[in-house]
Amino acid sequence: MSVLPRLRGHEDARTALARAFTRGELPGSLLLHGPAGVGKQRLALWLAQLLVCERPQGEPAEPCGRCQHCRFALRLEHPD
Repeated sequence: MSVLPRLRGHEDARTALARAFTRGELPGSLLLHGPAGVGKQRLALWLAQLLVCERPQGEPAEPCGRCQHCRFALRLEHPD
């Protein structure tokens, strides 16, 4: 079973995405660009977890990490 590592860094991108999520203004698609190894995939997985989370918390929003959907996402086993 895989478990996602905690997302570190990318504070500006995370804040912008979380605020857009809270306002219901996320674009229909996003392009994450940068050199290999900087965390693009992990940032995308964090956003996916936020989108399926049943109880996003805080401002800016963060996935709760405890609901069933968050646990599925953390294990990379979400049915969606």
